[in-house]
Amino acid sequence: MNILVLDDSKKRHDAYDRFYQGHNVVHIYHYKDCIDQLSYGGWDIVELDQDINDDIINVDVVIDDKCTFKVSTGLDVCYLHN
Repeated sequence: MNILVLDDSKKRHDAYDRFYQGHNVVHIYHYKDCIDQLSYGGWDIVELDQDINDDIINVDVVIDDKCTFKVSTGLDVCYLHN
């Protein structure tokens, strides 16, 4: 199986590696990279982090219509592709 994992936690990525041992697991740490990978298709499972931390380095941040900062998470990936 081809599995795409979006998460900002190295520990969670390690856990996915153990859980999906023997499968092709691609690790993504940022929202924009996940969108790029999804555009290629061919994924059997996509694991999306819903609580990406806003204090990690190079986090994907947008400013919403109320001029507040918002961290792009796995939920945003779902909204974009529905």
